[in-house]
Amino acid sequence: MFLAESLLLSALAALLVAVVVLSKRREGRVMVRRAALLDPCRPLFADTVLRPDPMGFPRMAGTAHGLRWDVQVVPDALAVRKLPALWLLVSLPDPMPVPATLHLMLRPTGAEGFTRFRSLPLQLDLPEGFPTDAALRCDHPAALAYADLMRPLLPLWGDRLKEIILSPKGLRVTLLMEEADRKNYLILRQTDLGQSPADPAALSRALLALSDLRARLADPKERTAA
Repeated sequence: MFLAESLLLSALAALLVAVVVLSKRREGRVMVRRAALLDPCRPLFADTVLRPDPMGFPRMAGTAHGLRWDVQVVPDALAVRKLPALWLLVSLPDPMPVPATLHLMLRPTGAEGFTRFRSLPLQLDLPEGFPTDAALRCDHPAALAYADLMRPLLPLWGDRLKEIILSPKGLRVTLLMEEADRKNYLILRQTDLGQSPADPAALSRALLALSDLRARLADPKERTAA
């Protein structure tokens, strides 16, 4: 009896060690895959600096179109969401000649953990022609005069566009990269985000669009019209 119990305990211990080893290997593969999510986009930039966050998702700085950019891959896996998502935040952290922050959010749920949208105090009426499933907020009414400058960006990414930010500190667009597999999430509660790398074409459109928006803001004629 004692020998049988010892063998059973030894087998269970070996099984536990095997499970831990396999789990560590899988975690290592996941971290490597996540860290490479921006690799296809690196040729768009010069002088790139890339570092992963504690979960392995990358953040990259680089130069393109003569400007310095910040690109982040951000997971959003709050429990209140139907499907966890992975977002691509493309930022131009350069001072802009605007008096206030204007923030357009497409299909807001109130649970967007990657943004400060809800912290802006003023909700604005949408200008004519803007998507009806969007919301517009600002921190001063003067920002509304710049809403028309967002229009050229609205059709560029279809329903993958999530937000546009125009502020004195810079510009940003946020794009949907990926959603969790519905079956795995709803049944098994597995997110497994980061299966597909960022789309260089979508990122390239973001760089060009924000570069153009910056140029229009710098144009005295555009500012006077706004």
